[in-house]
Amino acid sequence: RKRQRQRETETETDRQTHRGGWRRRRRRRRRRRRRRRRRRRRRRRRRRRRRRRRIFEGKKEKANVRDCERKKRKRQRG
Repeated sequence: RKRQRQRETETETDRQTHRGGWRRRRRRRRRRRRRRRRRRRRRRRRRRRRRRRRIFEGKKEKANVRDCERKKRKRQRG
């Protein structure tokens, strides 16, 4: 309820200069939450890759060669 009252009393200049304190806080919180979610997803993917490498240790070199070939093809296209 308090936040709604502040919105009504805020002027256009306040909005442009981000003087509204509650607005700043809200934006910061949202950004932090989004970043955390992205980081968690990335970490999960990395862990899966590591597990695969441990299981197929003899096939590491083959996989590496494949990756190098893919990179070469990408360079030729670009």
